[in-house]
Amino acid sequence: MISLLPLQEQARLSVKSIYLSIYLFLWSIALIFYFFFFFFCVFFFFFSSSFIFFFCPFLFIIFFLFILSSSFLLLLSFSFHYFLHFHSFFFFFFFFFFFFFSSSSFFFTLSIYRSIYLSIYIYLSIYLSIYLSIYQAIYINQSIYLFTSIYLSIYLFQSINLSIYINQSIYLSIYLSIYLSIYLSIYLSIYLSQSIYVI
Repeated sequence: MISLLPLQEQARLSVKSIYLSIYLFLWSIALIFYFFFFFFCVFFFFFSSSFIFFFCPFLFIIFFLFILSSSFLLLLSFSFHYFLHFHSFFFFFFFFFFFFFSSSSFFFTLSIYRSIYLSIYIYLSIYLSIYLSIYQAIYINQSIYLFTSIYLSIYLFQSINLSIYINQSIYLSIYLSIYLSIYLSIYLSIYLSQSIYVI
Protein backbone atom coordinates (compact mmCIF):
# COMPACT_ATOMS: atom_id res chain seq x y z
CA MET A 1 0.00 0.00 0.00
CA ILE A 2 1.31 3.43 -0.95
CA SER A 3 0.55 6.43 1.25
CA LEU A 4 1.80 9.93 1.91
CA LEU A 5 3.71 10.46 5.10
CA PRO A 6 2.62 13.33 7.39
CA LEU A 7 5.08 16.04 8.32
CA GLN A 8 5.65 14.68 11.84
CA GLU A 9 6.40 11.25 10.46
CA GLN A 10 8.82 12.77 7.98
CA ALA A 11 10.62 14.61 10.78
CA ARG A 12 10.83 11.43 12.85
CA LEU A 13 12.29 9.51 9.93
CA SER A 14 14.77 12.29 9.30
CA VAL A 15 16.04 12.12 12.88
CA LYS A 16 16.19 8.34 12.65
CA SER A 17 18.19 8.61 9.45
CA ILE A 18 20.72 10.88 11.17
CA TYR A 19 21.28 8.39 14.00
CA LEU A 20 21.59 5.53 11.54
CA SER A 21 24.08 7.44 9.41
CA ILE A 22 26.21 8.27 12.46
CA TYR A 23 26.33 4.56 13.27
CA LEU A 24 27.40 3.73 9.72
CA PHE A 25 29.95 6.53 9.84
CA LEU A 26 31.60 5.24 13.02
CA TRP A 27 31.55 1.70 11.68
CA SER A 28 33.22 2.76 8.44
CA ILE A 29 35.86 4.83 10.27
CA ALA A 30 36.90 1.76 12.25
CA LEU A 31 37.39 -0.18 9.03
CA ILE A 32 39.27 2.72 7.46
CA PHE A 33 41.87 2.79 10.22
CA TYR A 34 42.14 -0.97 10.11
CA PHE A 35 42.85 -1.15 6.38
CA PHE A 36 44.71 2.09 5.65
CA PHE A 37 46.99 2.73 8.61
CA PHE A 38 49.59 0.25 7.42
CA PHE A 39 49.62 1.63 3.88
CA PHE A 40 50.07 5.22 5.01
CA CYS A 41 53.01 4.09 7.13
CA VAL A 42 54.51 2.41 4.09
CA PHE A 43 53.98 5.58 2.08
CA PHE A 44 55.85 7.84 4.51
CA PHE A 45 58.60 5.27 4.94
CA PHE A 46 59.37 4.79 1.26
CA PHE A 47 58.61 8.25 -0.11
CA SER A 48 60.00 10.49 2.61
CA SER A 49 63.06 10.95 0.42
CA SER A 50 62.64 12.62 -2.96
CA PHE A 51 65.58 10.56 -4.23
CA ILE A 52 63.70 7.31 -3.70
CA PHE A 53 60.54 8.76 -5.20
CA PHE A 54 62.38 9.99 -8.30
CA PHE A 55 64.30 6.80 -9.06
CA CYS A 56 61.66 4.31 -7.98
CA PRO A 57 58.38 5.24 -9.70
CA PHE A 58 57.48 1.57 -9.76
CA LEU A 59 57.18 1.63 -5.96
CA PHE A 60 54.64 4.40 -6.26
CA ILE A 61 52.54 2.26 -8.60
CA ILE A 62 52.79 -0.69 -6.23
CA PHE A 63 51.71 1.49 -3.32
CA PHE A 64 48.76 2.81 -5.29
CA LEU A 65 47.66 -0.75 -6.10
CA PHE A 66 47.99 -1.70 -2.44
CA ILE A 67 45.72 1.16 -1.41
CA LEU A 68 43.27 0.25 -4.14
CA SER A 69 43.20 -3.37 -3.01
CA SER A 70 42.62 -2.38 0.61
CA SER A 71 39.83 -0.10 -0.55
CA PHE A 72 38.42 -3.05 -2.45
CA LEU A 73 38.31 -5.16 0.71
CA LEU A 74 36.77 -2.32 2.69
CA LEU A 75 34.01 -1.78 0.16
CA LEU A 76 33.37 -5.48 -0.14
CA SER A 77 32.72 -5.68 3.59
CA PHE A 78 30.63 -2.51 3.38
CA SER A 79 28.46 -3.99 0.64
CA PHE A 80 28.12 -7.29 2.45
CA HIS A 81 26.98 -5.38 5.54
CA TYR A 82 24.19 -3.79 3.50
CA PHE A 83 23.31 -7.14 1.95
CA LEU A 84 22.84 -8.75 5.36
CA HIS A 85 20.51 -5.96 6.49
CA PHE A 86 18.51 -5.45 3.30
CA HIS A 87 18.60 -9.00 1.85
CA SER A 88 19.05 -7.77 -1.68
CA PHE A 89 21.78 -8.55 -4.19
CA PHE A 90 20.97 -5.28 -5.91
CA PHE A 91 22.10 -3.35 -2.84
CA PHE A 92 25.20 -5.51 -2.60
CA PHE A 93 26.44 -4.82 -6.13
CA PHE A 94 25.15 -1.26 -6.27
CA PHE A 95 26.91 -0.05 -3.14
CA PHE A 96 30.00 -2.04 -3.93
CA PHE A 97 30.53 -0.38 -7.32
CA PHE A 98 29.44 3.05 -6.11
CA PHE A 99 31.77 3.11 -3.12
CA PHE A 100 34.55 1.55 -5.15
CA PHE A 101 34.25 4.32 -7.73
CA SER A 102 34.23 6.98 -5.03
CA SER A 103 37.24 5.62 -3.15
CA SER A 104 39.30 4.81 -6.21
CA SER A 105 38.72 8.30 -7.56
CA PHE A 106 39.89 9.76 -4.26
CA PHE A 107 43.08 7.72 -4.14
CA PHE A 108 43.78 8.66 -7.73
CA THR A 109 44.55 12.16 -6.43
CA LEU A 110 47.94 10.85 -5.40
CA SER A 111 49.03 11.24 -9.01
CA ILE A 112 47.15 14.37 -10.21
CA TYR A 113 46.73 17.95 -9.06
CA ARG A 114 44.68 18.18 -5.90
CA SER A 115 43.36 21.69 -6.28
CA ILE A 116 41.65 20.94 -9.59
CA TYR A 117 40.33 17.56 -8.57
CA LEU A 118 39.02 18.62 -5.17
CA SER A 119 36.20 20.75 -6.60
CA ILE A 120 35.23 18.01 -9.05
CA TYR A 121 35.22 15.42 -6.29
CA ILE A 122 32.95 17.51 -4.06
CA TYR A 123 30.59 18.23 -6.95
CA LEU A 124 30.33 14.60 -8.01
CA SER A 125 29.82 13.39 -4.45
CA ILE A 126 26.95 15.80 -3.86
CA TYR A 127 25.38 15.16 -7.26
CA LEU A 128 25.58 11.38 -7.06
CA SER A 129 24.33 11.28 -3.48
CA ILE A 130 21.25 13.37 -4.20
CA TYR A 131 20.50 11.61 -7.48
CA LEU A 132 20.84 8.12 -6.04
CA SER A 133 18.74 8.96 -2.99
CA ILE A 134 15.89 10.28 -5.12
CA TYR A 135 16.12 7.39 -7.57
CA GLN A 136 16.08 4.74 -4.87
CA ALA A 137 13.29 6.34 -2.87
CA ILE A 138 11.04 6.43 -5.94
CA TYR A 139 11.83 3.22 -7.83
CA ILE A 140 12.86 0.65 -5.22
CA ASN A 141 9.77 0.72 -2.98
CA GLN A 142 11.56 1.50 0.25
CA SER A 143 11.21 4.09 2.99
CA ILE A 144 12.96 7.36 2.29
CA TYR A 145 14.77 7.53 5.64
CA LEU A 146 16.83 4.52 4.59
CA PHE A 147 18.31 6.33 1.63
CA THR A 148 18.77 9.67 3.35
CA SER A 149 20.77 7.84 5.99
CA ILE A 150 22.86 6.21 3.28
CA TYR A 151 23.99 9.37 1.55
CA LEU A 152 24.32 11.13 4.89
CA SER A 153 26.86 8.50 5.87
CA ILE A 154 28.55 9.09 2.51
CA TYR A 155 28.95 12.79 3.34
CA LEU A 156 30.40 12.02 6.75
CA PHE A 157 32.72 9.46 5.21
CA GLN A 158 33.95 11.94 2.62
CA SER A 159 34.53 14.65 5.21
CA ILE A 160 37.38 12.57 6.60
CA ASN A 161 38.76 12.12 3.09
CA LEU A 162 38.67 15.86 2.46
CA SER A 163 40.37 16.57 5.77
CA ILE A 164 43.40 14.56 4.66
CA TYR A 165 44.38 17.41 2.36
CA ILE A 166 47.05 19.64 3.86
CA ASN A 167 45.17 22.92 3.45
CA GLN A 168 41.88 21.56 4.75
CA SER A 169 40.65 21.69 8.33
CA ILE A 170 39.11 18.50 9.65
CA TYR A 171 36.68 20.39 11.87
CA LEU A 172 35.53 22.61 9.03
CA SER A 173 35.06 19.72 6.62
CA ILE A 174 33.10 17.65 9.15
CA TYR A 175 30.94 20.64 10.06
CA LEU A 176 30.12 21.42 6.44
CA SER A 177 29.40 17.79 5.62
CA ILE A 178 27.03 17.40 8.58
CA TYR A 179 25.30 20.69 7.77
CA LEU A 180 24.75 19.76 4.13
CA SER A 181 23.68 16.24 5.03
CA ILE A 182 21.07 17.28 7.57
CA TYR A 183 19.75 20.01 5.28
CA LEU A 184 19.41 17.65 2.33
CA SER A 185 17.90 14.94 4.49
CA ILE A 186 15.17 17.27 5.76
CA TYR A 187 14.63 18.64 2.25
CA LEU A 188 14.12 15.20 0.76
CA SER A 189 11.91 14.07 3.63
CA ILE A 190 9.57 17.05 3.29
CA TYR A 191 9.44 17.77 -0.44
CA LEU A 192 9.63 14.16 -1.58
CA SER A 193 6.88 12.93 0.72
CA GLN A 194 5.13 11.50 -2.32
CA SER A 195 7.88 8.88 -2.56
CA ILE A 196 6.92 5.28 -2.01
CA TYR A 197 6.56 4.08 1.55
CA VAL A 198 5.76 0.44 2.19
CA ILE A 199 3.26 -0.27 4.96
